Amino acid sequence: AVSKMQSHNKDVDILICAADVVRSLRGSRITFCKSGKDRTAMSITLEQSRVLHGAKEDIPNGTDTLLKTANLFREYGSRLVIAEKNVGRPLYSFNGIQLQFLPKEYRPPPSTIQDVLLSIKAR
Repeated sequence: AVSKMQSHNKDVDILICAADVVRSLRGSRITFCKSGKDRTAMSITLEQSRVLHGAKEDIPNGTDTLLKTANLFREYGSRLVIAEKNVGRPLYSFNGIQLQFLPKEYRPPPSTIQDVLLSIKAR
């Protein structure tokens, strides 16, 4: 399945496939970026959405449904509390360039973003 995807989607598909394999083997894994808040939150909320929906390929509206659920977790879930403890505001810190290069599966809702420069200034 990964080999049939466009090159810019392969990295996400590999991460999702690895998560599925580990889960099927009843294993454990850790998701963590440098600060443990922004990219980690995007990954964890995507996985929460997939687990909630049973990680099935045949979900009605497939990816759209998963992303809507992930965005609910991103907007109203506990990951924003972690962001607030790190930067003083319940917002994820991404700049415009970072957002352009994030795969769509890892993009937060616009209402949850503050520019990374503003987050540094607010500290």
